[in-house]
Amino acid sequence: MYRVSDFHIAANIIKRACKARHTAFIDLVVDFDEDGNTGIKNNIMYLGAPETFGTTNANIIHLYFTEFSRICGIPLWECPKRYEVTLAAVLGYINKLTHSDSVLEEARTEDPVALRLYQVPLAWIAIRDLICPAFQVAPNNVKVIAFGSPYACTRLVNVDDQDFPREAEDEKFVFLNTDIEYAPCRDACLLMAAIDAQELNSRDVLKEVFESELLDSLVGIASLSYKDDEEVDDFLTMLATYADVDNFSDHLVSKNAKAAASASGIEKFAQGMGSDTFGGDGPAGTWWFLGLMEEMLEPARGSDWTTHAIMKPWFDEIQNKIDVAREEKGRDGLTFEGMLRAKDPEMDVSKVVLLEKVLGSDRIW
Repeated sequence: MYRVSDFHIAANIIKRACKARHTAFIDLVVDFDEDGNTGIKNNIMYLGAPETFGTTNANIIHLYFTEFSRICGIPLWECPKRYEVTLAAVLGYINKLTHSDSVLEEARTEDPVALRLYQVPLAWIAIRDLICPAFQVAPNNVKVIAFGSPYACTRLVNVDDQDFPREAEDEKFVFLNTDIEYAPCRDACLLMAAIDAQELNSRDVLKEVFESELLDSLVGIASLSYKDDEEVDDFLTMLATYADVDNFSDHLVSKNAKAAASASGIEKFAQGMGSDTFGGDGPAGTWWFLGLMEEMLEPARGSDWTTHAIMKPWFDEIQNKIDVAREEKGRDGLTFEGMLRAKDPEMDVSKVVLLEKVLGSDRIW
């Protein structure tokens, strides 16, 4: 049996509307009618037979908003125009989540795809290098089954889960709903399910992360994965909203990080993690600890001739000595020993004085 709260995207939007109207959120039962019937009857929300996850969320929001007075006892808004504008904005947001221009039509498939968590870099790095060390659990490279479904959010599926009948699966896995095509929100949903797969409570873990120094590391991981700050903000916003964290906007990409990236001309920054995060004695966190890949560094590469300019006079001096020695011997080049002798000529024996003799004049005995 499904409920509105099982569909996190729709439920969070509805909860915000309820909060704005100072009324409680009523968690209705959701039923899918194969005949396509929609509406609310006997406190059950019938959604018909939606084909995509986006349609499911849109139908839930539309029905809840339309019947808001009947469900909560007060009108959603007094002004019909405001209702229309709000509903249009919400549906536009859902369309953004479920339709991405970066996903090719040929890449969409109805067949399930079996993965392991390590094949999704952001979620795996966050689990392996941040969440598990901080909460002292061994990382579980859980199986991920990815396919599009109108009936469920991305979540952990246990062996005894009746909503996901299985034939060959004998282990728990994470169901990844590929109908969410916007990468930051899809990754955020996967990370929440992956935390649950570590025998942790994702809501409690995320609350602690957002209220501690662990957040800096999470921001760093997200910044390595996405090009612009808007995507990082969307990723963190989805996590913070799911965890019911208030004032999460203060924790988004820091102004200092943006200023540093702007000053250096680098779009991405690597966030180091201190030893206190992992309970070690030494500096456990460095930028390569997060699995920074070569292609991530490519946009930041460039020429720096500072060291060359400083060392050039010294190199020129040595090269001139070698050229003089080469010309004296009438050769095109010198052996390695010859170059060493040109750099440091043989010492005059007459100038070699024993230390005993040098100190002799200073002795008083």
